[in-house]
Amino acid sequence: MKIQKAFFALAQIITLVLLLVANSFILDFIMNIENGYEKSANHFDLKECQTSPSGLVFGFDPKHFSIETRKMPSGKSLSELFRNNDINGPKSEKLIKNISELIDLRNLRSGNTYGFIASNPCIEPDYFIYEIDASKYLTCELKGDHCVNLQYRNSELKREHASGIIESSLWNALEGQNLSLDLIDQMEDALSSSVDFHHVQRGNTFKLIYNRLYIEGKPTQSGDLLAAYFETDYGEHFSISFKPNNKKGFYNLKGSPMVSRFLQAPVRFSRISSGFNMRRFHPVLKYSRPHLGTDYAAPMGLQFYLLGPESLKQHLILQVMEIL
Repeated sequence: MKIQKAFFALAQIITLVLLLVANSFILDFIMNIENGYEKSANHFDLKECQTSPSGLVFGFDPKHFSIETRKMPSGKSLSELFRNNDINGPKSEKLIKNISELIDLRNLRSGNTYGFIASNPCIEPDYFIYEIDASKYLTCELKGDHCVNLQYRNSELKREHASGIIESSLWNALEGQNLSLDLIDQMEDALSSSVDFHHVQRGNTFKLIYNRLYIEGKPTQSGDLLAAYFETDYGEHFSISFKPNNKKGFYNLKGSPMVSRFLQAPVRFSRISSGFNMRRFHPVLKYSRPHLGTDYAAPMGLQFYLLGPESLKQHLILQVMEIL
């Protein structure tokens, strides 16, 4: 009898131990499943809900906001723009006042991007945005206090260089190096007192060093010329940018300013509409004939510059020869 009771007691102990072990395994299994679901949920949120900075539009995620952008029309004021989009009265006046504290409203440019952003496309927009330039824009709250913030995009300057040999024309050589009109104008300013860009020859070479502006990792057409080199049939010409007293200027290798009493040409070479060409196709006569001159496109307000004595002398000689 005692043996039987002992046996039952031992069996109960063993059963209890087995139950505890089983419960431990089951509990661990359940915890692993829950952790797995939690990790999956977290992974899903990060992948599906977060947008990289490059995917944002004016700081807003297109997945969660309705973003409508347009181009600023010519000749329209900000009040007209708001009125055409049902923003009137005190709201319009408050927005214009807040915006005018950050930017000069006279500098609003046609062609610049503006837009409206809404958290729900079925109701009135929450924000108005205006792009001042490639590096900054305004964000205006259309509700609440109508706060206006000036936002800056991530930007950096990168040192770059370009060089080339003139094969057909200087313009084609510069364009082939993907140089912006702004940098071309800076090069002409730097060397205008020593190089006549209207009479460069095939085989002439140039080299430029400049800082290009990058916005959000993308190159822009803006930049600052640091140094320019141009080799012509008459020698080498150098021009280095320097800012004494915080005023930018260009200097030669001897430290003398690259300025002259007279310039080499009356207008920028980028204004040439038709250059010297012995076989120019005549747009009216419809056949090729020599074009013994240089035509300029001269829109209203174009600046002309006084030439040097030699250029004036050559011009007078040509006029006399033409008369004779």
